[in-house]
Amino acid sequence: MSELLFYEKPVILNRERHKKLRVKAMDDGFAFSGGVNSVPLTGIEFFEASRDMTVLFNKGKDGYFPVVMMSLSSSGHELVDAQGNWQGSYVPAFIRRYPFALTADGAVCFDETSRALSETEGELLFTENGNSPALERVLAFLHQFETEVRRTRDFCEALAQKGLLAPFEVEVRPRDGGRAVRLQGLHAVNTQKFSELRGDTLELWFTKSWVAWIYAHLHSIGALGKLSSDKAPPSRPH
Repeated sequence: MSELLFYEKPVILNRERHKKLRVKAMDDGFAFSGGVNSVPLTGIEFFEASRDMTVLFNKGKDGYFPVVMMSLSSSGHELVDAQGNWQGSYVPAFIRRYPFALTADGAVCFDETSRALSETEGELLFTENGNSPALERVLAFLHQFETEVRRTRDFCEALAQKGLLAPFEVEVRPRDGGRAVRLQGLHAVNTQKFSELRGDTLELWFTKSWVAWIYAHLHSIGALGKLSSDKAPPSRPH
């Protein structure tokens, strides 16, 4: 998973060095995310994301992990307007956590170039007694996000072990008759193999909410039509 996808200059948060640092809402909202067409997504987010975005699986060096497709264009997405306001029904947590993140060893880092941080505007991150309420909210969000990342990795490992993930290719044909664009390297749950799950495995997956996540993922594939609203409907794999 690309943990620091939007971060131009990540640095570790340090109480002494950053004692005057403040955090505020960015004037340009979520504009920083506009240059990508997908971001990682945790399983618990599948339901809300599936309303207008498609959830698929990408295979990286650490195995499979879900991604939410915000666009079928390789140049970015249009779910933010010119002012950076989000136009969809759900903002992925991966985007909402910016400009903060946790490193692999649990340290808090932030993008030093972010306009959400300054020494003159917003809420202080530190007080004389320790973390400010603003920083405590940030920490709570980051730790919850990492908890869901771990749950989602377990989910993906189980899918892979059962052979449930199959290649999923999307071909988009522009309405103007231009050259078709094929998105490759993505995966989806094989519905036939999923329907063959039985016994203890199926019961365990129910208790972990994994069955519900699978249905939300499959439902989200129907949102491909929304993502290609300016193009002909994408072809679906059989």
